[in-house]
Amino acid sequence: MNEVQNDGKTAHLYYSDKYKMFVAYGISAYIVYRTVHHVKTEYESDLQMPMVVVDNSQLGMLKKGLVEIMSIEGEYLQLEAEKNLDDEGYVEWAGYLRE
Repeated sequence: MNEVQNDGKTAHLYYSDKYKMFVAYGISAYIVYRTVHHVKTEYESDLQMPMVVVDNSQLGMLKKGLVEIMSIEGEYLQLEAEKNLDDEGYVEWAGYLRE
């Protein structure tokens, strides 16, 4: 998982067999949430970080709001925002989901 080295601008999305959709974790999840807003959010207790689930229509909106850097068909998607995320906003959001 790429969240350990996330620069605060990059959203890493992984295809989930469990959800049959793309998911993002940690900082990537926050970038997705800030870009699309209406995504399913939860706190992934096994990984101890926030998670979002992105359906196909949301994925289309996400690709319009961010720049696609890399894609592995049906497995992985790397998108980049124009500017870094708000660290304080991420901490507050993650804390809210953890509760």
